Amino acid sequence: GCLQRRHRPGRHPRHAMEPRQVQGELQKHRPGAQSHVRALAPACCLSPSIACALEPFGMCPSQERRVFDLPTSHKMSGIRRFHARGNLLFAEGQFRRAAVQFRAALVWYEYTFPDKRKGPDGQAALDARRAACLLNLAACEISLRAWKEAEATSSQALRALPGNVKALYRRALARRHLHRFEDAAADVEAALAVSPGSGALCREAALLRLTQRE
Repeated sequence: GCLQRRHRPGRHPRHAMEPRQVQGELQKHRPGAQSHVRALAPACCLSPSIACALEPFGMCPSQERRVFDLPTSHKMSGIRRFHARGNLLFAEGQFRRAAVQFRAALVWYEYTFPDKRKGPDGQAALDARRAACLLNLAACEISLRAWKEAEATSSQALRALPGNVKALYRRALARRHLHRFEDAAADVEAALAVSPGSGALCREAALLRLTQRE
């Protein structure tokens, strides 16, 4: 129904965490620490993967309709907070915890439908924040050496931002570590066409040439 415009029943968002990942994140929260997100009263059952993605933030695993029914402004501010906290944690080198925040923002995006297109609370701004969270999540996954996840996340970012240099570079890194050298070289070439003076891209291109010769 209308509740599932982006997330259809039986299909789980790609950025939801596995239960073991969630348990690990829960163990990192200090006892008695205040939750980042106010818990809501139970309403209807969440799909398991969305529950996993939201559980570390103090939300009951029965929140789907209540999340959907929150005012759009509340959801937009929540997504901004998740994004900002993820950036702070990333800057501190807490990549796994930062990834949790970016995933939460991406889950809330699935239930947020602004009435207007433009403006700070419009759909365009929301889509731009989603793309930024995807880029940042890919950076977390690279730092965690989760190469398959980083490739998939970077590909999602590229669907939102075709030709984005950061997304191409991060996917190239992931693909090189997955031994997909030709695909990685194609990504670097595409990125260099946009940003020919990038030292990081030039180094990656040189590294790929050496790797392919071996």
